[in-house]
Amino acid sequence: VTTVMSNFGLYKAFDEIEIDYAKTAVGDKYVYEYMQKNGCRLGGEQSGHIIFSKYASTGDGILTSLKMMEVMMAKKKKMSELTADLHIYNFGDNYNCLKRKSIVQLLFLWIYYARAFNYL
Repeated sequence: VTTVMSNFGLYKAFDEIEIDYAKTAVGDKYVYEYMQKNGCRLGGEQSGHIIFSKYASTGDGILTSLKMMEVMMAKKKKMSELTADLHIYNFGDNYNCLKRKSIVQLLFLWIYYARAFNYL
């Protein structure tokens, strides 16, 4: 579950690996409501908030970090290896590209997590 403000690159990646997704209004509240009504386990916002509905009702950076480390341990790979095929889209001069790059990486890691632990 994403919001209407989520990144084009995320949707492109979802489409390429045939992952269905839903879009909600902006806000953890709306993402979580949709997740609860539809039995979804992963949701998030463009800002980088990722919601694991089994553990929390809002985005939690510490939980997300722990879950990413869980993927790294299970796959026995560094984060750089897990994101080796990550494509960063150019957002133009009006954006802080470093911040955007880290947000897009986080969203792509969301996909890797979902695939690694059969959350899809």
